[in-house]
Formats: sequence, structure tokens, C-alpha cells
Amino acid sequence: MCSFTRLALLISLIPGAVTVPAIEVGTFELTSSSDPDWTYDRYTQLENGNFSGWGNGTWSGITSNYTYWGEATEYSCLQYGNEDVVVMVNYWFHDDMNHAPDTKVVTCSYRNYSAQARTITVKQFRAAEAVSMDFSAGSCPESAEEAASGISWMTDGSTAAENTWECVDGCQPWNCADYAGTGAVTVPAIEVGTFELTSSSDPDWTYDRYTQLENGNFSGWGNGTWSGITSNYTYWGEATEYSCLQHGNEDVVVMVNYWFHDDMNHAPDTKVVTCSYRNYSAQARTITVKQFRAAEAVSMDFSAGSCPESAEEAASGISWMTDGSTAAENTWECVDGCQPWDCAETASASPISPPSPDDNAAREMAVPGCILLASLLFAWLEINRSVF
Repeated sequence: MCSFTRLALLISLIPGAVTVPAIEVGTFELTSSSDPDWTYDRYTQLENGNFSGWGNGTWSGITSNYTYWGEATEYSCLQYGNEDVVVMVNYWFHDDMNHAPDTKVVTCSYRNYSAQARTITVKQFRAAEAVSMDFSAGSCPESAEEAASGISWMTDGSTAAENTWECVDGCQPWNCADYAGTGAVTVPAIEVGTFELTSSSDPDWTYDRYTQLENGNFSGWGNGTWSGITSNYTYWGEATEYSCLQHGNEDVVVMVNYWFHDDMNHAPDTKVVTCSYRNYSAQARTITVKQFRAAEAVSMDFSAGSCPESAEEAASGISWMTDGSTAAENTWECVDGCQPWDCAETASASPISPPSPDDNAAREMAVPGCILLASLLFAWLEINRSVF
């Protein structure tokens, strides 16, 4: 297929996430539930509306682990005189273990932040079945009492268990103020999208998937089997510095200075700082990443220095990075929201879908056909010039 037609067919939809109030931002853990089989849940909510989490429970005698991600699309926030805060959040999520690809579950959630008890009581109304990702949810009722009477656009809406939560990391003041922001920097467009691990020099690393936003924030999850034990993890963080260099052969090299927090393996209010070097190969359509990472997590208020411009320089040592070590060399591919491979600063409003493994061969085969089609079109225009 010719390139102009191919690009038109591969346009992706733009996420509809909304910025949430500050009180919603942070990492939260389940403390109790009216569902006695639900053992654990932990999620991280970002200011831009995106969130991801994981948990487990024992249902029908079978212990199940799950991971999920999604976004908030609508909210309201009301603060009372006793300092309690009630937040309504309209959101959807995708459970990687239990939902079919390209589906989501829509939810109207009502969170009561009790200033005195310092607990968060959540009641939610959730569609019984997952729907297509292109399903457009309506607005949620303003209160749980109204929602209990029925939500017209929610097919088979049902009340989930009532749960209590607590904020365990990145907690914000309990009010309806907007989020104050962080020290993240806007990354080049080539870095924006969702990426999956395709290979690693660490044979025990099984899977990783993360989403990088243009504002520098990212979040992801993955798993591996280390020392014979299978471990799941989730993480989030932000880019604080970058450089981008495009070569004549269309390869692009990006240096990113970033930090991340692993919800499973890092103590609260700590992070790991990293200097990462990503080589985007235009011909192979692969992303090879080499990174230099501090061996231990540091306090969230630690100020990292600048990263060397190249991996070769970084290999000689990074003065401000205590016990800096080289992580495994990995390859990645963009799987969603992919941007053109160049050093443009602004992400496209219409990202293109990732190329399939056979795209290079197909592109080479398509060139003669495109030339022939163009020739025939030109000849037809010449013959019919008078018509126009």
C-alpha cells in the first residue's frame, strides 16, 4: 500500500484523560473491603489522569494476581466545613490478565476523604462487562445516592464492594486544590507513547510495558523470575533532563536523565536515578537502551546532576551517582501512540500506529506499485485535463 494511504489508515485515537485534583494524586493501598476474598491492591494515580496498579485475591479457592491501568475522564470535588472531601471520578480501566485486548470497564467512583479518621472510603458503580475501548461513557451522577438509582448509559451497572484505602506515597493535602506540579521536563516527541520490552541481556526479565507522556511523567509494570521466584512490579517516575541527536542515516539517539519509584521494591518516598541512552534504529525499527543506574534508592529530595552526553562517557563514571552501575542492555518497541522518529519537540496530535514486523519488506515491495500507480494517474490526468 502506498505511504499516504497507509498513514491515513493507521491513525490512533487520542486519550481523553483529564487532570485530577491534587488530593487524588499519589500511591494508594487497600486497607479493608466488604469482599473478604480481596487480599491486596495498590495503585498510583498521576496528575494527568492516568493510573496503574496491581493486586491479588483468592476467589473460588484460587489465588489470582492482576495488573491494570486506565484513566480518569471526569471528576468533581466538594470540600465540607469539617474538612472532609468528597470526590466523584468517572474512569475506565483495563485489566491485563482478565480483559480481552482493546476493552475496558467503565466506573463511577465516589471517594470520601475523612479528615478526622484519615481514611478514604470508596463506593463505586461499575459496568458488569467490559466494553470496547471506543465506547463513549456518559457523565456520572454527582453523588453515590443518585448513582444508586441507576446510571442510564451504563449497561448492567452494579455496585462494587465498599472499600477503604490509605495514601502511602506522594500524598497531597486533603482539599480540592489543583496539583502543584513536579520537576519533570517535556520530552521530545520520539519518547512519547507506550513501549514494550522485546529482549534483554537479563534472561530472567520476562516482560515490561510503560507509557511515557509528553510532560515527562511515565508509569509501567512488568514481571520476571529472579532466584526462582516470579515477581510482578509497578513503577512510575519522571524525566528531568534530555538531549536528542539525529544522524544523517535517520537514526536518533536520545539521552534521558530520569528517576523512578518501584511500588513493590522501594521504600516510601525514595527513588532510583538513571542515565539512559536510547538508540532508535531507523532501519531495524528497534530501540536499544543502555542505562547507568544508582545501585540503591535515594530520598525523593535528592538532586541528581546532569548525565554525560553519551553512553561511552557515562561508562567512565558519573561523579554524582553513588555506586553507579550498568543495567542490562535491552531492546524495546513502540506499541501504541507512536511518534515519528526525529527530534521534534511536540508530539503529534495524530500519532501513527507502530509498524508491523513485515513493514520493511512490504514497503520495499510497495514502491514499484506506487510508482506504477502514480504514472497511470498522471497519464489519466493528462488525457482528461480539459475536464478540470
